[in-house]
Amino acid sequence: MFKRKTKVSIVILSFVVYFCHQILVPDSKISFSEGRSLLAGSAWDPGELNKEQEGQCRALFKISGVYHPKNNHRSGAKSSENVPSWYTGSEFVEMAKRRVRTFLEDISRRPGGPSTQDYRSLGSDLPRLLYYRREKAESSLRGTLASSLTKSDEELVPVSRMKRPLDTQKDTEKVFFMDRFQTTDGDLPFVPCRVRRYTRTDINACFRKRLEKKKQFTMFFLGDSKIRNMVVEFLNTTSYLDYTVFRKNESWPWTVYRAMLEDEDIRFSDFEVTAASHPGLRVIFKFRRFWEWRDIDSSDEVKILKKWAEGTQPVPDLLVVGYTSWMFYTITHRLQYDPNFQLDVLDILMRVHEVVVPLLQRVADRTRVLVHADTRLRPHSQSKKPHHRLAMNAVFQDFMEDWSEMMFRFFEKFGRTRLTKRRRLVARRMPLEGGLEHMFHVVEEITSGGRPSAGFDDAPPPQRTQVDAVRDHLLPDSNGLWWWDTSLPLNMAAITECSDLHNRNLTHLPQYSDPVLRCEDHHHSGTATLHFEVHMLLNLLCNSHLAVSPRFCCS
Repeated sequence: MFKRKTKVSIVILSFVVYFCHQILVPDSKISFSEGRSLLAGSAWDPGELNKEQEGQCRALFKISGVYHPKNNHRSGAKSSENVPSWYTGSEFVEMAKRRVRTFLEDISRRPGGPSTQDYRSLGSDLPRLLYYRREKAESSLRGTLASSLTKSDEELVPVSRMKRPLDTQKDTEKVFFMDRFQTTDGDLPFVPCRVRRYTRTDINACFRKRLEKKKQFTMFFLGDSKIRNMVVEFLNTTSYLDYTVFRKNESWPWTVYRAMLEDEDIRFSDFEVTAASHPGLRVIFKFRRFWEWRDIDSSDEVKILKKWAEGTQPVPDLLVVGYTSWMFYTITHRLQYDPNFQLDVLDILMRVHEVVVPLLQRVADRTRVLVHADTRLRPHSQSKKPHHRLAMNAVFQDFMEDWSEMMFRFFEKFGRTRLTKRRRLVARRMPLEGGLEHMFHVVEEITSGGRPSAGFDDAPPPQRTQVDAVRDHLLPDSNGLWWWDTSLPLNMAAITECSDLHNRNLTHLPQYSDPVLRCEDHHHSGTATLHFEVHMLLNLLCNSHLAVSPRFCCS
């Protein structure tokens, strides 16, 4: 037991020493505004703050710049009447810009990348989503709430910041949701360009133009329930495209299959979607947990990535990947009676990233790859099930997510050429007397000669060249895979709003358990965040093909 604990300590200590060395050695300290960032070439490389159009599409997904209201101002047009006046005021804009610049400067000097607290800080700048419609004559505090919205004869006040409780039925009837587009106009302090809200007409035009150039257009989503929820929101947002869902050898209209997702067997299964209105459009979802820690190389998800990386199977036009949660949730149970239980979840996370990240890099050399940051825990979720809430709080700790993303960043930066010995658990059987057997596990090292080559090439394959006059941001570039963390502050803002409602004893409101915020769910994003993510994807897919204004991302 002592030897195993010592071995784990050495593994973790080596990474701690490495990151401390990068921070403390004077030669490693590089100014943010000059020279090359410590994170150059990684998912967290902040790059240049003032990149032109080429960098604005990647900045839609990876926090790497500050919003420029002057460059994106709509001449002759006003912001939506629902956008708080303080959100567009010069004082707040300058404060938000300073906060984002501080965020970028900090992570440029911090090899470990941003933490949950960093994202929470950015999310605190966003307007709330749940409001109370109050008549002006109803309050003597008119003008004292800096975050209130004003109309002709009423004020809209964030429920989580109200001074008095909402007790009567009449009060609760005045509570309602607004979405992120209503309260921000698509302008986020940590995204240098505006996110466009897509209409039905524009979405139809977008897919029609894409299918004119290519007979088949495939979007592939690979991951757990968080990625599935994004697919569901995408299909709900574009449900008028007359989708048909195929699962195994059966098919259903999307409206029917959507209701079937309540069944657990169906919820955890794969499906493919086609659109009758746009033949050739395919949306594929494969539910994969990324939890085969004993021999991750033999897992189905790694086999899928390996085929794309090696070119033995055509790549999709867009790949969205997300994983981590199931490793947190199930590994402790699966290891409970295992002799290697003390190896701990952190070591297993590192092993999985060591295999998966280099493969994603190779796939990103052939198509656009978005890796979705894992959403964070709601500390007051499952309040009606205290035992379940305690279990979730123990598993989905912020520091676990931060460790996972730090390991992702490490292997994203060094995975291609890093020469190291990987390990895997292998089952062995020992014959006993009386024809019995004793099964046990040993750690087997995969040496350089026996290690799978996928993901460890010294150099990536050449990039595809673009011959079309229209820039297509789905074509791969030298940036490799794109880390998607710009929606994480949105998720953190929703978590903070749920916590405020809980602290003010407002959990009785029906909106508290509504899917918009999903306050009673331990770590899945609400539809408010998912809906904004869907439009971020539509901006990536469509903006350059519809010749939208340069103020929008990916134009």
